[in-house]
Amino acid sequence: PARKKSAVCNKAQGNKAECDCVGLAESGQLRVFKNFSSACKHYEFPGSHQVGSYGPKGAGIVRTYSNATPGKDIVLDEGALFLYRLKDEAVRKQFQLNADRERPVRVFRKVALAANRDAGPTNG
Repeated sequence: PARKKSAVCNKAQGNKAECDCVGLAESGQLRVFKNFSSACKHYEFPGSHQVGSYGPKGAGIVRTYSNATPGKDIVLDEGALFLYRLKDEAVRKQFQLNADRERPVRVFRKVALAANRDAGPTNG
């Protein structure tokens, strides 16, 4: 038998492919930083300020930063749901640690206001 496709409820997008992160940031619904480096300083994150996910080996992911490449990472549900394409199996295992331990990951995405928005903690 054929498998049914499941639908994702997305109240942010209307008829668009994903929500308007710039609109959410401008409305004050999401926290905006001057740049990703200042966000890392604010949260006292260890590691580099590069695009991608970071977490000490064996401890899960602390934060992830998407540069908003079209079609790669998708933001839905008024910014509450972030679909993130994982780089490799090692990163997948780190995210799995977060899910197993119920530890949130702080998600950042570059937005067109020349700033970075903080989607808040999300569970892996």
